[in-house]
Amino acid sequence: MAARKVSISISRASTDADTFDESHESYLTSITKGLRKMSFNRKESFKKGESFKRKNDEA
Repeated sequence: MAARKVSISISRASTDADTFDESHESYLTSITKGLRKMSFNRKESFKKGESFKRKNDEA
């Protein structure tokens, strides 16, 4: 939320406030989507690793 507050205060000072705010917003959302995808992939690989370890322990 801190980043959003900063972008709003900057956009008030600039003349093309709407365009700046929109581009900034889409930039942030693309980053957060990328981070979510990364963390999800990491969790999935961790789950696979756990099941692989369990199979090895049983054998």
